[in-house]
Amino acid sequence: MRIHQLLSGAGPVDAVTAQALAYRRRFSSWGWDGEDVAVHLDPRVNGRFLAPRELVAAPEDVLLFHYSAYAPRLRPWLGRPNAKLLVYHNVTPARYLWGYEPVVAIHCAVGRSQLPDFARGVDLAAGVSAYNARELADAGAPRTAVVPILFEAGALGDAGPDLPPGPPTVLCVGRLTPHKRHDLVLRAFALYRRERAPDARLVLVGEAVSARYRAQIAELAERLAPGAVRIESSRPASELAGRYRAAHAFLTLSEHEGFCIPL
Repeated sequence: MRIHQLLSGAGPVDAVTAQALAYRRRFSSWGWDGEDVAVHLDPRVNGRFLAPRELVAAPEDVLLFHYSAYAPRLRPWLGRPNAKLLVYHNVTPARYLWGYEPVVAIHCAVGRSQLPDFARGVDLAAGVSAYNARELADAGAPRTAVVPILFEAGALGDAGPDLPPGPPTVLCVGRLTPHKRHDLVLRAFALYRRERAPDARLVLVGEAVSARYRAQIAELAERLAPGAVRIESSRPASELAGRYRAAHAFLTLSEHEGFCIPL
């Protein structure tokens, strides 16, 4: 069997990209061949994905769409006679992004408006959670299923038997974007420091949706908990595993998640 995966974009620390690569490893272990395609390609993953124009699919091949954003250059593939599947990772509501990245907000708004076309244009539409599957059903998908994420715990290594030494450390992992509500995380952390653990530390790990939003979060952190908050860009799996092992607690107060892989 040949199964081709089609993504709107691929990046080194993107959760959808990570899932597509995990799918490919699983497919390969089953003896299934195929190509992986991404419209917008981060140079850091160059060589692992093709551009849509480079994909040659035979009529008997299966097309698997990973849907998480506006994907106009993937729409022509909906008209192909191939068997078609869709995995829905959810699309961030645009209302969170207008004030920071209006172009991204437009892509999210249009991506949500065009979800019914993709949901109705495939043979089976699956969500990575029941929440996502309900959105697919609401969008008109004739058949839905839940296919949870492929979580490879081995990539994080073994957990330690005891709590790490040192002051209490709180970890929050996720893209720095308004719907993740890092502002609430900072306020909860400041309250915790004031009432319980004045030496506590907070580590925020994630790529920022915009420089403006990162600066806003950094300013709030310095105002609420001066010197106690560290903001890091996204880390490779080996370094991220170290951040988890070094933390005493994980905290997320996100308002919108299709699955919440960091948790």
